[in-house]
Amino acid sequence: MQLRSQGWRVRPSFTPQGPTSPVTLLLDERCLTQLAGVDPVAWQTPWTELHNLRLARTLFGTTLIADTDGRTFVWRTNRRREFAALAPFVTAAGGWVQQRQSQRRTAIAVVVVTLLSFVGYIGAQFHHRAADATVARLKALNVGYTDLPGSWTTAAPSVLSAVIGSPGQTVRTNFATTTTAPLSNSLYGTVVRTFQHCLGVTNEADRMFGAAGQFPVVQTTSKVFTSASGGGVQVASYAQYYADASSVAKDTAETAKSGFGACFTDANANFIEGGALNLSPTVTTGLPLSVSTFAKGFRVAGIATITGAPFTQASATLTAQRQHLVVVVTTRGHYEVTLLALCVNWPQQEPLVQSLVNNVVARLSPSTGTAV
Repeated sequence: MQLRSQGWRVRPSFTPQGPTSPVTLLLDERCLTQLAGVDPVAWQTPWTELHNLRLARTLFGTTLIADTDGRTFVWRTNRRREFAALAPFVTAAGGWVQQRQSQRRTAIAVVVVTLLSFVGYIGAQFHHRAADATVARLKALNVGYTDLPGSWTTAAPSVLSAVIGSPGQTVRTNFATTTTAPLSNSLYGTVVRTFQHCLGVTNEADRMFGAAGQFPVVQTTSKVFTSASGGGVQVASYAQYYADASSVAKDTAETAKSGFGACFTDANANFIEGGALNLSPTVTTGLPLSVSTFAKGFRVAGIATITGAPFTQASATLTAQRQHLVVVVTTRGHYEVTLLALCVNWPQQEPLVQSLVNNVVARLSPSTGTAV
């Protein structure tokens, strides 16, 4: 079966500014093809190469989002009916499909939008200023050069991109929930099912990957920082802002469950094994990790062992039979920050991880005291 869909515009990289280009989408069971230009040029990508697929229908049309080749692509059309046409393809590829709003909710939303339209230019200016401030705040929460001792580079590619997405990127969403379970035979479906079994939650109740989860309003990712110290280490983070603090509170409740640190780290390790290394996603080495800091605030952590995870440093290629992946989740108020570290030697890098977590927690909740 093949679908031809016209009237789309695409922007490479999910930013509020920048040009968009008119395109036509051709979809079948194997790939997504994009036709663009006066003399059409085809850009064909297999579904297996499109990661973090998300499809949503809003009041103003249909949006398709996907990561590939280190970038995020956003396709938008003002045709809401395209949602139903694309949904089977996105679902079959293991992507997320937004739950349809009821007619009543849609009608209410239309009324609200109509009323808000009278706010006009002044309201828009306040909105943009607030959005810019939120993005600046998120970027400041992420790991940066000032947090890192010694010599580091951001030039090296990293398997951590399979987890954080494109380094140094800001992602905005205009929809909140995901309810369609991924196909069980997809990489995403396999990893999610294993995580949910490990934690003992159903897909309907799971906040991390399941139907109960919510998208942040904005997410920013740090660069991936690489050092040859201790045989090789890479660190990165991503920070998220949620409009409703109750969303963060619900996420925190799940992360506080016994075993979350181990299960979540295994899941991230399996995304790396299956997504970046094309290996079987069967990591079950995750263990809970306690990270002591002087800054007070919520955090949960885990550590897992990955096999065959090479990464390149500017001066040498560092390849280890075993590497250690550390994942730390910190939350407060409207914010969530996830820190990842991939290292050859552990616990040699434990002081570095403690220092980074301390800095992130302090920025989230600037109070200090005895180590917690």
